[in-house]
Amino acid sequence: MVCTSSFCAFASNGRTGSARTSKRKEASTVDVHAESSVVDAPDAIKTHFATSYNHVSLRGAEPPSKAQVELSRRSQAKIGYTDVDLQIAGDDVVLMQGVGNPHLYARYNPGDTVLDLGCGMGVDTRIAASRVGERGRAVGIDLSEGEVLVAMGRAREHGVYNVDYRVGDMEQMPIADNSVDVVISNGVRDGYCVLVCAAVPRLCSQGFCLVPNKDKAFREIFRVLRPGGRISIACTVRRKLLDTSVRWPVCMHTFMLQADIDPVLGSIGFTDVAVDMNNSRMDAQAVTEDDIGQCPRVACATPVLLTLRVCARCACADAAAKAAGVCTHAIRAQLKRKKAHGVASDTSTATSDTTGNGDAKVGHKVTVHKGESQFKHLRNYNMSELCARVVIHAVKPASMPQRGMASPAQHWPYLVAVTALLGAGAFVWARATRK
Repeated sequence: MVCTSSFCAFASNGRTGSARTSKRKEASTVDVHAESSVVDAPDAIKTHFATSYNHVSLRGAEPPSKAQVELSRRSQAKIGYTDVDLQIAGDDVVLMQGVGNPHLYARYNPGDTVLDLGCGMGVDTRIAASRVGERGRAVGIDLSEGEVLVAMGRAREHGVYNVDYRVGDMEQMPIADNSVDVVISNGVRDGYCVLVCAAVPRLCSQGFCLVPNKDKAFREIFRVLRPGGRISIACTVRRKLLDTSVRWPVCMHTFMLQADIDPVLGSIGFTDVAVDMNNSRMDAQAVTEDDIGQCPRVACATPVLLTLRVCARCACADAAAKAAGVCTHAIRAQLKRKKAHGVASDTSTATSDTTGNGDAKVGHKVTVHKGESQFKHLRNYNMSELCARVVIHAVKPASMPQRGMASPAQHWPYLVAVTALLGAGAFVWARATRK
């Protein structure tokens, strides 16, 4: 069953409407974009993200166009999703807005129990469920009740019954100790700003990237994993410290520092820690002109765009999108790349990267939170230089020393004492029996 009694009990426990309203009011009084909020007001940040994704979940019922499905499939194939994976996703591929492919390092076995953190609309959860077979099980948790409800409905529509979805906090998971074989997570692209700047902007998940306390979340993962369990976490990390003189959006503050990955996981007890950087650029999945040209529903607009050679004016992009039957953002993505290769002179959305020797190389500048006036200054930053998309994979050791137990070397004084007492007792007993 998709919705188990334990999930229903958990979801309704303390989740009254008045409590949620109170949390929203409390969060509204906190500046979640302040760097200090990560430490001083983590609950406000969680409420902020949960509320944002609850609004996003309302779009889950929107039927995608064929062009959106095709472009999304091409986007996911760039990071290793197989034809079988994409077939399982079906049209729901448009709901996948993660930063990588967590299935590459999950090493699923038939019958495994998989935990998907920040499952969003549940597509990766369903792919994991197919990998572990009918004897296995996949559980997805997310802060957004709206997205969890959509995930449950989509699983039911697809006839997938070895999945379970729960509303839950990654820093305090509703999962038993030593009960999971694999933990995966996937998201989010440029934080929740994926809503406004992804090439194919649909829906996304509140992935591991946005957890305020990464150390606490990794310790929770370690707790729920069985000995020998694996993790495969696709997330966005920061390559370096942020400029403190600049106001950054909350997602940038929650991203983990890349240099902290090894020491944090090592201190918890994970082994075989590795970081896949193969698709580290923030535009690694971006839809290209070739992708658009090979998509029949979009290609019809391409000659018009190539002839006009215009900047990304709203009117032009909207007209092309309408003609192609695709979302405006896909057309704008094409226009940006035309400008990046010198077709247009406007540099507000495209830039030339610079190599170490000062030579210029053509590239696409990935920015965040476009359209938000308080963050318009961020257009001057290239997110691929500040952040990286990675897949963190590691193992919980198969044999763990039990807490509170002394090592064999610490036992010998007690053994000597006990042996001496037994010897003395035997000597006294022997003398007494002779008399």
